[in-house]
Amino acid sequence: MEHMCETQTLAYTGEGYIIRCPQCLRIQLAFGTVAVVTKEKQLKKIKERADLELLCRSAGTFEPDLKSVTLPITQTTMLCLTMRELEAFNDLLAQAFALLEVYALLDAVNG
Repeated sequence: MEHMCETQTLAYTGEGYIIRCPQCLRIQLAFGTVAVVTKEKQLKKIKERADLELLCRSAGTFEPDLKSVTLPITQTTMLCLTMRELEAFNDLLAQAFALLEVYALLDAVNG
């Protein structure tokens, strides 16, 4: 019988979720109508890109509901987001990474 992942929810909002399997370390990121499976290293790259986009665009004036942000997720997948969606996506990622830090600390303590 094939192994079924038992996932941990790292973040969940009305716009999406991020879950991971602690055994195989796969992470599923779903936002809007897109869902991808990745690893933590790639998720960190996505977070860095989202942070940078938010920082660069926060200085300007943009239509909040215009799909003006393109954010690479994988080599073949990009999210097309509004500024509001970028902020929501960034919040989702921030929640996930806060919980990943907690799990890392617990793993270190439990050795």
